Amino acid sequence: MQINKPENTLQNISVGSKEINAARVAFFLPGFVISTWAPMIPMVKARLNLEADVLGLLLLCIGISAFIFMPLAGALVQRFGCKKVVITGATLMALISVLLSCLPNIWSYAIALAFFGAVMGATDVSMNTNAVIVEKLAGRRLLSGMHAFWSIGCFASAGLFSVLASSGLNVTLIATLHCAIVLALLAVFGRHLLDYKSPGGEKAFAIPRGIVIVLGILACISFLVEGAVMDWSGVLLTEVKNMDIALAGTGYAIFSVAMLIMRLLGDKTVQFLGEQKAVIGGSIVTAASSRQQALHS
Repeated sequence: MQINKPENTLQNISVGSKEINAARVAFFLPGFVISTWAPMIPMVKARLNLEADVLGLLLLCIGISAFIFMPLAGALVQRFGCKKVVITGATLMALISVLLSCLPNIWSYAIALAFFGAVMGATDVSMNTNAVIVEKLAGRRLLSGMHAFWSIGCFASAGLFSVLASSGLNVTLIATLHCAIVLALLAVFGRHLLDYKSPGGEKAFAIPRGIVIVLGILACISFLVEGAVMDWSGVLLTEVKNMDIALAGTGYAIFSVAMLIMRLLGDKTVQFLGEQKAVIGGSIVTAASSRQQALHS
């Protein structure tokens, strides 16, 4: 992704270790919150006595609202700046995750998950905008390593959730503790996010064309895989494999570790292979492994 901005837009922004670490934490926090919700899914399914098809439609509320609000995130960044959007979005995600642990019925979950997806989509776009600018001003490849912190957040949250659940804490208390961790990290690192706003003359939304469409399709496929693991691995482990609810998050945690390893290696891999070979090679490996998995399922 390349950002072409007038120099006077960025000339007053300096990037050092504090800004780089804040950008990393901006990825860590949504991953942490997402993986707080993932282990709750089997609990919600059992408590509301939902069939798999109904649960699937319920979870679709996240994807639909994120799809709608992601294109609007550019306008939010343009008006309020990366820092405010990321801080507000991460705070709301953390608070909603607490609500998701104790809502009374399917309709309340549908509304909350739709709001959750909208906030997540806006946060995702703004934190990536912040990261691209940090990388640009730092003058070195950082994006893959920053995305690794999303995986670290997922892994840390799923692991902590399992430990706390095994200790006998109820889900609402666990979600509240996770929320407190997010708010504490925002208080420490949030002030170092870039207070960057897109220039007023730029379009807040642009229709993708050419190679951007191809890259968008590849990203969509990748998110479909991650979403499937996040939403359904807990149900698979608890209902099909008969594992305890305390271990519902381990599947997504293992998946996150695999992503973490490759994201930590990603910047050097791209530097060594080049962007084109890395994208094509990664797509081929993913397709081949998916086919192999399907043959053994």
